[in-house]
Amino acid sequence: MRLESACFQDFAPFSADGEITFPAKPRGSNLGEVHFLVGSNGSGKTRLLSLLAAALGNRASLSARVTGKLKAGAVVEAGDTRGCWSDTKSFCGWLNPHQSAPPKQDIMTGDFQYVATSAAFTVDANNGKKLPEPRFAMAFRGTSLINDEAVEALKPVALNKQGEHLILQNPDPETRRAVAQSLVNLKMRATMDTMQAGGNTTRSMRMAASLEQAMSKITGRSFSITVTHQPKIALSVTWGEATMQMIQLPDGLRAILGWLAAAVGKLDMAFPEHPDPLSLPVVILIDEPEAHLHPQWQRQVLPAMQHLLPNAQIIAATHSAFAISSVNEGWIHVLKPDATGKVSISKPMPCGKGDSWLDVVEDILGVKEWYDPETEELLAQFREKRDAVLSGKTAPNAELEELAASIAKRGPALSDMMGREMAKVNKLKTQAKEP
Repeated sequence: MRLESACFQDFAPFSADGEITFPAKPRGSNLGEVHFLVGSNGSGKTRLLSLLAAALGNRASLSARVTGKLKAGAVVEAGDTRGCWSDTKSFCGWLNPHQSAPPKQDIMTGDFQYVATSAAFTVDANNGKKLPEPRFAMAFRGTSLINDEAVEALKPVALNKQGEHLILQNPDPETRRAVAQSLVNLKMRATMDTMQAGGNTTRSMRMAASLEQAMSKITGRSFSITVTHQPKIALSVTWGEATMQMIQLPDGLRAILGWLAAAVGKLDMAFPEHPDPLSLPVVILIDEPEAHLHPQWQRQVLPAMQHLLPNAQIIAATHSAFAISSVNEGWIHVLKPDATGKVSISKPMPCGKGDSWLDVVEDILGVKEWYDPETEELLAQFREKRDAVLSGKTAPNAELEELAASIAKRGPALSDMMGREMAKVNKLKTQAKEP
């Protein structure tokens, strides 16, 4: 399942008519499909995620952000099934030109006014039985921190209804306990399977190992989750040579586990009979996956997720140049306000192989400044005076030289810059003296 597109009207802060399309990943790719929503504060990234969450089954986040009437729609694909969700039936007709006497039918739990369907199946690897393609989506915030929760050995845990996985806020206590319990169950099953499998790998072993490998890749240290039994059942983590309870972990680790482990745990609970839930085509919406993370970890988190969930569609709202530049296979959608604050969405740009985070800072995020605000102000003054000299409006003067000397004292890089700039001015001064 994946989101194909969305469009909307009267959805502040966006322009009157807004649209976003999500190109599919290259055929044959073994990496998760990534889309970045990029823009300044107030450009509507989280609002757009909330619209997508509504299309996938939960309108709660959207309702909290919409004032007045909104016309919106989205196209969702699941195998050969193509559905259109819309707040208004007439708007859905504009969104989906293939509409013909649309039946009212659910593609997930949302209220879709248009569904075009044919046989859409996946095959159970155990017995070859054809099953309907799973339809599952989740939403997370990168600020969510995992905690120690009251858990029991292999206690059955009920999965929330589909739409309840699509709330863009930190999880409530019940959800946190369910996720922690799902991790306990997964690790205990994996441990028992390891002792009994006779060298073969099982579903639980593969899922637990994949999560731990992703965490090891992100953090640069060996990472494993353990279920302790004394004095009570609890989760702990061994990271490098240190073993800690969840509450003792650095916030960066707690943040990643807060949503990455939740994704694995929910897939484990949602598809208990599927041989490889991590391979399913699910949709994941995430707001600020870089929260609490050092730049080095920001560079690792999305690539690790692409490998962990190779058929997922991941739509991430982010401010991180490190996260954006880390993905070679994905798409960037820039949300750009105009002078009045109205936001337009760029056509999707492919993530560039070989782009540095510096390229992203300037070309994608639009940040041109390199220094602290005071230095930038001095540089602006210098450029104005320098340009006046180079254009012949004023003659080289002591004031320009003093300003250059003051800037040069601020650091080696600035000293080199001022040396080059004043060399141009002095050359002009020499030429002016020549007969």
